[in-house]
Amino acid sequence: MRPHLPLLTLTMALIASAPATAQSPPGALPPVATPGVPATPTAPPVAPRLRLREALAFAKIAPTDTIFAIAPGQHIPTGAVPSVPGDSLTQVMTAFGRSKAEFGSLIALGPLTMTEFNDAPSDADIYAGMDPRQILVLLAASLDQDQWTKLTTGRGIADVDLTTNEQHAMWSAMLLHKNYETVGRVTHEVHEISDQEMQGAHLRLGSEWSMMLTSLKSDSSSISSGSLAEILDPAYRDIMTRSSPADKTALSASVRREIPNNPKTSDLDFTGKALNATVDITGLNTVGQLIDRIRQATRMEIYADQRYEQISFMVTGPTSVLKARDLLRALAFGIASTYRGVGPAYVLTADLTGAGMRTQTWWEYEQDVEKLRAKPLTAASEKIHKLHGDTVLPAFGDGVPLTDEQIKALGQPIENLNLVSLPMGKLTPSQQAAAKQLAADLKREPRYGGQAPYQANLAGDVIFGGSPMVWITFPSDLRPLKMGMLAPSQYDLYHQSLETEMANISQEFTHDKADQDAKRDPNAAAHLKTLLPAAPRRALLCRLQSPQDAGAVVTSMMRLGLNELWVAAFYDGEAHPESVKAAVHAAAGKGIAIYPVMDVLKWGQSAPDAAKDWTILGEDSLQSNLHWRRRNEDDIASMNRVLEIAKKFGLDFSMPEMGYQEIFVSPFSREAATRLTTAAKSLAAQPGIAGLVWRTTEAPGYNRQRPDDLEFFSRLGYTLPARLAFLRKAHLDPIDLKPLDLNLQAQTIPEVWSQGYVANNSAFEKQWPDFLNDANIQLLRAMRAAIDHETPAGRLPQPILLRKRPDYTSSLHPDLEWYGSWDSSALPPPFLLTDQNYDDPIPKAPPTAAEQARAQSKDTLFTVTPSNIPDDAKLIELLKDRLTEMANGKSAWRGFVLDVSQLKESNPIDKAANEFLKKP
Repeated sequence: MRPHLPLLTLTMALIASAPATAQSPPGALPPVATPGVPATPTAPPVAPRLRLREALAFAKIAPTDTIFAIAPGQHIPTGAVPSVPGDSLTQVMTAFGRSKAEFGSLIALGPLTMTEFNDAPSDADIYAGMDPRQILVLLAASLDQDQWTKLTTGRGIADVDLTTNEQHAMWSAMLLHKNYETVGRVTHEVHEISDQEMQGAHLRLGSEWSMMLTSLKSDSSSISSGSLAEILDPAYRDIMTRSSPADKTALSASVRREIPNNPKTSDLDFTGKALNATVDITGLNTVGQLIDRIRQATRMEIYADQRYEQISFMVTGPTSVLKARDLLRALAFGIASTYRGVGPAYVLTADLTGAGMRTQTWWEYEQDVEKLRAKPLTAASEKIHKLHGDTVLPAFGDGVPLTDEQIKALGQPIENLNLVSLPMGKLTPSQQAAAKQLAADLKREPRYGGQAPYQANLAGDVIFGGSPMVWITFPSDLRPLKMGMLAPSQYDLYHQSLETEMANISQEFTHDKADQDAKRDPNAAAHLKTLLPAAPRRALLCRLQSPQDAGAVVTSMMRLGLNELWVAAFYDGEAHPESVKAAVHAAAGKGIAIYPVMDVLKWGQSAPDAAKDWTILGEDSLQSNLHWRRRNEDDIASMNRVLEIAKKFGLDFSMPEMGYQEIFVSPFSREAATRLTTAAKSLAAQPGIAGLVWRTTEAPGYNRQRPDDLEFFSRLGYTLPARLAFLRKAHLDPIDLKPLDLNLQAQTIPEVWSQGYVANNSAFEKQWPDFLNDANIQLLRAMRAAIDHETPAGRLPQPILLRKRPDYTSSLHPDLEWYGSWDSSALPPPFLLTDQNYDDPIPKAPPTAAEQARAQSKDTLFTVTPSNIPDDAKLIELLKDRLTEMANGKSAWRGFVLDVSQLKESNPIDKAANEFLKKP
């Protein structure tokens, strides 16, 4: 564990203080006397406004002493004993909350304490800090039948109704010491709830039912009866927890602690000869200026973290020429920091362990703990489902629930009953009356900005929402208050056993298989033959298991009417020109164009260390995925069972790619860049090819878009060459930046970097993925330039690039996988934007994949990827809709890519081709 700067008052002053001179401040000089005019006594400002610089100026300090102080503009803290002229340095330090350390000729002032972080959390108590909703599930599972009845009827259950020590402990952990208060919805009257009141409270678990009506003006808008009742009730009160000081522990492991300020361990050797250099600090005011001057004097690569650079400093004393080593040590002590080595360079930063690394470590730790928590929670929920899962929780409150007959008719497990739509004609008379009353009440609901009242659409479906809710009453106030912070989800409360889930999945697959067979096109081959000509470009992407397979693949392509063979030619980090030669030979004179395919950044199961890309924890992509696999062994086993069931039914069912399956290499690696450029030139020079195809041209982390699951795809990019290049450009070591989109309980970022007065910290975090994206594109441009330089003009069409994102959505929305021509190296390669642009004042969804493809490329091809060997019916299922659009002139796609490169068969399209041959 390593420490860093803690004091909020000091860190605020670091940025806010005015520039300080590097010599004795003018205020320390006596005023010039004017003859005949009484001298005005020199005195410091009024004590409450006194700043550190003035206090030092009027202090009694030996003329030979040289004082180094950070943030000289800091005001004396409120409540401190005021400093007066003639105070000693010790008295000034006491007044301003500073400590001191001597470094050569310098006396450095720094904070009294610093924060020591725990960089290796372990030994978690899974029950410490557990979500109250999870505790409620554990408590509910421990109740006997009488206690369960009390919990779900009447006022509910109280602590006195519990019988075991474990139940009392759960009650206390769930409710006590949480700083609760109730607030009037209209009056804003606040009432703090004591632990004594909470100890005597009753909890009622029930179903909260709300009714929702769509608006006549927009089918997408709705308002619920539950929300409306609370809005219209002037006496309604909310219960909530008051904000409290940030908890410095998470999941029982200590995150940080305050310790006395002392010089930290440093990667920088302060005994080195280069640091004997003297530095003239005249005219310097900020840390950034000082580090720049030291770098010039020592000719050593030393940078200050960009977030430190505007901190002011001052030096008082007899000279402005000081040794570099003394200044560097004084500066590190003054802001409780240290110097970390980044290759040949050093950066002034909070700790040797990067704050971003620490954040990732704690995020992984919290994920591990949540997975450990899941075991007892799943067991508890399965027990509740077994004992009480055949009926919905009794309704409570003013909502209108579904009837038992309506629930039974739905034929759904209880945990699936969240939102149910029913036409007005299938509602009971009381439900219809409630819907009409809701429509009338909507007209009274106050609208912002004078908007017109809601006009409910009673002709549309009425939506019923049912979910578990907890109500609480106190001895002094028997009116139930909703306590949503304790309400578990329907799924968490009534979780089925694994065997029951598998049986349900098997039943669902039975229906799916029947539907698939019923919808099977008996004339698929004929329909496909009719539609295929609508696509000018009809490509097959495959990996030849052997060069000898090329002939059979080409023959099958001709039967299917495909006219481009995209053959894997660079994979596992190696070029395979023999596959290209075999494909060119097999396709000669048959109207099939050959395109070698390069997997640019994915290099299979191994790669030289110098070529690998790394996560912030220093792991390659495969190592990083082990975290998820260890954490989710049970889930992986369950998913494999689902796949086996699907295979049994002959369904084309595939799980989305979860986690890295291959090694990614770094665009900053010279070895990787050399091998890629050499392969690209070699493949481009192969006789008989029509162009090149590049895929896997970007790794997660190389843009601001988050991977769809950060647990599966930790951001890459943290190689030493990349870190060094970014440090030189931005004066930031990226391992000090919190990885984008990581949210966790533990507070792992130094205060000086996490407070709002440090510019915009999120802006610093965005600089890193933008930098990586630029470097990624530079590599691709370098590869293209090498091809253009050595390829005769006009012989090779432009390469085609796929910006493939390894995420869930690609399997659910095939249009997200597409190829587009890179028409000019002056433009960025074709890029898929799947997230909203949250930098816009009004976030909006991006254009569709097809629209993006059209805007970026002249040639665009969508991709279809069957999970099993396709037959003609599967091909028509995959292609029919978009080919029909192309035939009707309603699509800008110029073609498609049938990607079977993941299938290991020697000729994955043989089955479909033979069916084509047999049918007219």
